[in-house]
Amino acid sequence: ANVQIRTRLAATSSAPASQWSEPTMVTLKSTVHVTADGWNGTYDQTAHSISVNVSSPTEGAVISYSTAEDGGYSTDNPTFTYAGTYKVYYRVTAPDYYPAYGSATVKIEPKEVRLVWSNTELTYNGSEQTPMAEVDTDSLYPGDECTVSVSGGQTDHSDSAYTATATELSNPNYKLPADATQSFTIAKKKLKFKTWGSTSLTYNGKSQAPKAILEETVPGADLEVTGGRVDVGTGSAVVSLTSEASWNCDLEGDYPVEFEIFPKKITPAMVDADTSYPFTGSDITPVLSVTDGAII
Repeated sequence: ANVQIRTRLAATSSAPASQWSEPTMVTLKSTVHVTADGWNGTYDQTAHSISVNVSSPTEGAVISYSTAEDGGYSTDNPTFTYAGTYKVYYRVTAPDYYPAYGSATVKIEPKEVRLVWSNTELTYNGSEQTPMAEVDTDSLYPGDECTVSVSGGQTDHSDSAYTATATELSNPNYKLPADATQSFTIAKKKLKFKTWGSTSLTYNGKSQAPKAILEETVPGADLEVTGGRVDVGTGSAVVSLTSEASWNCDLEGDYPVEFEIFPKKITPAMVDADTSYPFTGSDITPVLSVTDGAII
């Protein structure tokens, strides 16, 4: 709208009012009337954007968009598909109207998945173990992939259940359910006795017994053989787990074995032999020390 404006000085106590000035033509502009809506929902593999509606003027308005507050406007309305919060700035211009500015937000929440747990009944193997968690593929959109990280691994057998927790998903468009835990157990390893080592041993001055051999072993499955003997002769031995190993492993039976320790064959070496003796009128037997390694 065009408006004429005229001015004059107001009267004072010492002077009358001035004459009106020549008219000045002024064009008054209206402000563009705009409403804007964002979008708030859950990830669905679909692109989303804000919507800007111009109620006045009804024609000729141009809507521009920017993802930066300081400008860089384009008439292309940006769209967003992946989980996150996105603020979009808009500018609306029209002939003979003051431009309108504002912003709206697109907020895409991650989609909750369902978890499938497996390997919840484990057996001691000497290493840290956790159950396996996978994402139910029916809770993913076609083409999407997502793996699960699990914490709470344990090594030792326990009489009570452990708890594992799914802590993270590889795909940020999805989120874990409120309950992301799973109980699991670690049973004792059942060991199988295979055989005894040699039952014919040679005297060495130390306690000896045959060596017990298992079908298979795991770290920490330490055996203890009792019934060893030092001297030459026969003996009987049995095998069992050490007290530490028995916490994580089971060995049924003690598998007794008979064994024998035989004399050690040595090659004598004479040392410190005296070859000079005083006459006594009787037979003299030389005194010798005989050694074979550390055995005398």
